[in-house]
Amino acid sequence: MPDGWQLVLVTGRSDYERVRDSLAGAGDARAAVFPYVSDLSDAYACADLVLARAGASTLGELAAIGLPAVLVPYPFAAENHQAANAERVRAGGAAVTISDAEVAAGSLPQVLAGATAPDRLDALRRAASGARGPDPVAAILARIEALTARRS
Repeated sequence: MPDGWQLVLVTGRSDYERVRDSLAGAGDARAAVFPYVSDLSDAYACADLVLARAGASTLGELAAIGLPAVLVPYPFAAENHQAANAERVRAGGAAVTISDAEVAAGSLPQVLAGATAPDRLDALRRAASGARGPDPVAAILARIEALTARRS
């Protein structure tokens, strides 16, 4: 993890104690572990990079706020759709992908080091920001205006 960075881990309830205990044993006070977070907006607001699965909701959230990611597609997703989701984001330059098998083989630290290298992270940020699209509030207001103009 780069100097000055903090790590926020949302593990899911079943992995919480194992991950918390593992990090406590490593003595890294820069990591905060939570079993669940109902509103990720604060975590996203302070994030430079997100490590996540590649579900449609997560990718929609990341695209809406323009956050780059390291994506680990869930290998047992129906019709391997998370791998396809992750590939689209990777191809757009807003993410790096790594498989569960690569994580299990110990490749995650190397992938994270590459993704957090300043030039690489800047490129990921630019691509993620470009993928944001129009301001959603402005788009909704424009749509309302267009619909109400038709009624007049």
